[in-house]
Amino acid sequence: MKFKELIKKDFSSYENMANMIFSKNYEKIKPKEDIQIIKGANSYLEIKRIAEEIKKHYVQGIELKDMGIVLANSQEYKNILFQVFEEEKYPVP
Repeated sequence: MKFKELIKKDFSSYENMANMIFSKNYEKIKPKEDIQIIKGANSYLEIKRIAEEIKKHYVQGIELKDMGIVLANSQEYKNILFQVFEEEKYPVP
């Protein structure tokens, strides 16, 4: 499994959304039905909750390739994310 961080000037819509959510320089955005912010007591429980949401949407017919996860601190969550996805038997590229 590989994990890479990109540094670029042209951002995708997910990257723009992350910049708006996690930057103090952007105006706050209002919640929308198709975007969820998930918080947990610790990083592991946050990722477990995200895995539950992914499973729920997948069962409803949304393909995994059509879902995205935006992390404020990828280094903190990377190993936990791979651990939980392995536990849940999710395919990880």
